[in-house]
Amino acid sequence: MTSGWKVWYHSLLPLPSKTESAENFYTTKRLLNDWEELCRDAPKGISAFPPTDNLNIWHVRIPSPNGKPLEATVIFNESYPFHPPEVHFSAKLYHPNIDPSGKVCIKKEDWSPAQTVWSLLGSVQCLLSEPNPEDALNLTAARMMLRNPTMYQHLAAQCFEKAEKYQRSEQNQKSYSKDNAKENEEDMMTEVEEELFFQSQLAEVYASYDK
Repeated sequence: MTSGWKVWYHSLLPLPSKTESAENFYTTKRLLNDWEELCRDAPKGISAFPPTDNLNIWHVRIPSPNGKPLEATVIFNESYPFHPPEVHFSAKLYHPNIDPSGKVCIKKEDWSPAQTVWSLLGSVQCLLSEPNPEDALNLTAARMMLRNPTMYQHLAAQCFEKAEKYQRSEQNQKSYSKDNAKENEEDMMTEVEEELFFQSQLAEVYASYDK
């Protein structure tokens, strides 16, 4: 069985050209090995694959704490696995270790070349459920978690729910037509109202700290 996987995956691996560095060739080979590992034994609920023939960009789905899948992109640089990849969630999340653009905190000093995509995605899944406010990218979320854990949990859960709606709307855009334009417009207004409510809650909490 192993030989079958090896033949198929490594048939995708081109021979290094005269201008290609040994480092780039090693990165490609390592990514194919990581992909093979995920196909054989991915962490529960996690899926990952390169959507094109560019192995440096992968599309992944990772379960949120409420069990719903969150979509993200993993970008590998040419020095992988000696430097960590970047993980970006497609939807905005309220989390101490994820910045407002969706980028996950992965420190170079905490990274080891022995880590694989399998272990990376498993760590990100754990981070979603167990944030570390002491090592924050989103300082606002970190302060909220430390000062008012109940409110933090409420706002974080709201963001996970909004992320699911955002992902569904992105998927439905391909089937958009004039017949449902009015319905989509109403949905957009609902999203705006929810965002205003979300911001008003934050303002009330911050105001209470200033008293």
